[in-house]
Amino acid sequence: MSADRGRAARAKPEVAFCLAFGAEELSVSVMRQVLGDTLRGLGVAEDSVYDLLLAATEACTSVLGYGRPSVGAAGVAGGGAGAGYAVVTSLSGAGCRVEVTGPGRVEAAAPRRSLAAGGGQRGLTVARACVDTMTLRRAPGQDTVVILRKHISWSWDAPLRRMAPASTVS
Repeated sequence: MSADRGRAARAKPEVAFCLAFGAEELSVSVMRQVLGDTLRGLGVAEDSVYDLLLAATEACTSVLGYGRPSVGAAGVAGGGAGAGYAVVTSLSGAGCRVEVTGPGRVEAAAPRRSLAAGGGQRGLTVARACVDTMTLRRAPGQDTVVILRKHISWSWDAPLRRMAPASTVS
């Protein structure tokens, strides 16, 4: 491999992993522990880990606790009770994307509503405050997808930091 191609291949390091759980509320604390340990092990700075864990926890809790089964045009529940949820995380030199997918139908909290007025969807308002962007996708008869994106900082000895371009490392 030429030196130029080698540098290009390292210009955007990426790690992706998926966690899949049943629809039990206890699984949220397990997700939080595994996701946090993995992010720390890859060298994500603690302040970024904290924000991502809070946002991911709120997204999972919203999908499990406040979600109602999606009902398609034929009246069939999408995913069904106990279908579980997945948390797919990907990291690159400067950012992290966490995608939470589950069978619940979650309503997006209005961006300008206060936490006190947020009702049952306060968690998504909290999640939105912890990340750079939050997207909520849902189609009739399909699972709800909450996508969280955050620019992250790295610890000084992070394995991925050594691979990331200097301009993307905080």
